[in-house]
Amino acid sequence: MHQKTSLVLFALASVIALFVMFSSTKTGMLHYSGHPPSIGIGETLGSKMPVITERMLNTGAITGSRKAEYYQTIAFSRSGVFDGGQVEVIDGRNAVVFRDSVFLYTLIFSDGLVSRIDGTNLTGIHGKKLKLLGSDFYITHATYLNNELRLVLTGPVVLDISDTDDREFSQGVRINGRIAFAKARMSYSKTSDLLTIRSIEYLVDAVPAPVEVYSGESVKSKLSNPEAFLESFDLTYGGKVPVEAVIEFIPSGRGYDLVFINSRGKRYKTSFVENNGAGLVYGKGTKTLHAAEGSNIQIGDYAILTSKNDLSGITRIVRLDSITDEQVIFRDYVAGQVIADYQNNEGILRADGVEYLFTVSGKTIKLDQNSDGSITTASIPIIASGGTQLSLGSEGSSITVTYTAPGRLFEERVAESITFIFEQDGSRTNARTSLETFLDKDRIAKGMTNLGAIVLLDSTKGPARVSIMAPGRQSRGTIGVAGT
Repeated sequence: MHQKTSLVLFALASVIALFVMFSSTKTGMLHYSGHPPSIGIGETLGSKMPVITERMLNTGAITGSRKAEYYQTIAFSRSGVFDGGQVEVIDGRNAVVFRDSVFLYTLIFSDGLVSRIDGTNLTGIHGKKLKLLGSDFYITHATYLNNELRLVLTGPVVLDISDTDDREFSQGVRINGRIAFAKARMSYSKTSDLLTIRSIEYLVDAVPAPVEVYSGESVKSKLSNPEAFLESFDLTYGGKVPVEAVIEFIPSGRGYDLVFINSRGKRYKTSFVENNGAGLVYGKGTKTLHAAEGSNIQIGDYAILTSKNDLSGITRIVRLDSITDEQVIFRDYVAGQVIADYQNNEGILRADGVEYLFTVSGKTIKLDQNSDGSITTASIPIIASGGTQLSLGSEGSSITVTYTAPGRLFEERVAESITFIFEQDGSRTNARTSLETFLDKDRIAKGMTNLGAIVLLDSTKGPARVSIMAPGRQSRGTIGVAGT
C-alpha cells in the first residue's frame, strides 16, 4: 500500500507559482503586471515579493500649503512588523495562511505634506485630492489636537485614521464609520503653526486569525471586514506548474557534489564530500568545505553561510578568494564577488542585508557562519527552498546527513527527519538513505516521507545520484492580485 501511494503522489507532484497582477477595466484604476516567481510550502508571500514599489503604483502630487510629490507602496511582509501570508498544508490541502497581517500600504510624501494649523484644523489640506491605489480620495477632515493627528479620506470607502507621533501603530482606524481590524501609523512634525506629514502607513490585520485561503478563494472574502482592502484590489490563490528537485547529491570523481535551491530561489552547486583514502571529508582535493565555525579558512576554501536556523534562513556558499592588507575578497557562487574591508584583523561580510563577522590571521580567516555575532564551533545547517534543512554530520569513514522537514509547515506541527549516509566504496563514495524505498521499472529507488518529500536514488550508472523533491516545492499554486 505504501508503494502504490508513493507512486501516485509522485506522479501528481506539482509546484506553486506566485502570480501577481493588478488590473481593472475601471478608468484610473491602478495597473500592475509582474512575472510569476515560485513559492512553496513554508515560504511566505513576502519572501518572494516583499514590496510593490512606486514604479508599479501611481505617483502624484498634492498641494497643501505647498506642493508635495507622493508615492505609494504595498508590502506583504515587513521585518519586525508582520510576517504575512505563508503556504501551509491543512487537512491535506494547500492554503495561504495569514496569522498576523495581510499587507502594509504606505503613502510617502517626498518633501512632506505641509498644512497651516488654524486652531485644531489643518486648513491647508482640507478638501485636497489623493489617488490611493488608483482611486480618488478626498481629505474631508484634517485636525491636530493634543498631539493627535486625525485624517478622514473619503473615496470608495470612508477611511478615518488617528495617530500620535510615537512611532507605534495605532488602533485608531475606522472604515465607513465602523471600527476596522487595521492599524495606522503616521509620521509627522509640528512647528509653531505648521504641521508636516511625511508618511501614512496602513496595516490590515488578519481577522479572524488565522485566515486560511484555499485554492480558488480570495483573501478579501475571508476577512471580517473586506472593506479594509479599500475597494481597490484583492488576493486570490490557485494554479500549478511542474516540480523540480530542491536538493541533489550528485556523484563526482571520488565523492559527491551538492546542489540545492535556497529560500530565495537561488541555485547553488558545490563540492560536498570526497573519499581521500583515509575517510570522507568535506570539500574536494585541497579545498575544504567548512560546515562548522571555528576552523581556519584558507584561500580557495568554501564556507556555508546560513543567516538563521529557521524556515526563513538564507543559505549561501562563498569561497575565500584573497586577503590583502585591508580587504578580504569572497566569491558567492550566485552573486559573484563580495569585497569586505577589515581593521585590526576584524571585519564584516555583508550579503543581502545579513552581517557575518570574520577575523583575519595572516592568510586565513575565521568566520561567523550563522550570523549570530560570535565565532564558535557551531555546525551550520543548509536551509533549502520551502524551509527544509540539511544538518551535516562529522567527517570519518562515513558521513551522515540529516534531512528535516519542519513540523510547522504542516497541520501536525511535528517535524520529520530522514538520514542519508555517505560511505567509502573502494576509492569512490556511495550513498544510501534510512527511508524505505522501492525499485521502479527503471531500477530507480523511490521513497516518500510521511510529510510528502519524494526521494530518488538512481544507481543505474554507478554511485547513487540522490534527488529530493521537498514538500515545500511540490504542493504549490498561484497568488493572483487584481483590481476590483
